[in-house]
Amino acid sequence: MIDAEETQKRGAEALKAKLKADVLHNQEQEHIRSADTKVFTSVLSRYTCKDDLKDIAACFHFTEDTMKGTNTQHLSQIKAYMEANPVLQANPRFAALYGQQCGGKVAESPSVESPEVEEDCDEPESSEEDTDSDSG
Repeated sequence: MIDAEETQKRGAEALKAKLKADVLHNQEQEHIRSADTKVFTSVLSRYTCKDDLKDIAACFHFTEDTMKGTNTQHLSQIKAYMEANPVLQANPRFAALYGQQCGGKVAESPSVESPEVEEDCDEPESSEEDTDSDSG
């Protein structure tokens, strides 16, 4: 009976590994699908989540091997690509990454050294006074 239990255990582990691989594959496919349409709305330094960095990398057609490492390394690679391709500043999808537009303001240039949230890039707060008015 030990062999049957061991076989069942290995089968369950293999199934778990396959499910995990499928989820990762689906995430990568989503990055690829969104590569042609995604519009970035913040300066590069605001993107600190690995998935966001993968989205940017997919738009720049980086390979999976290129995107192995730490987030700081990813930011450095993306920044180097952006500096080597300044023509992307004119593309509305990438202009905000360069700090060209952010809530109607010109933001600071992208910074790899300080991935903190840029105060200049906060969305303007809604100051609509007529939210109290009832229609009717």
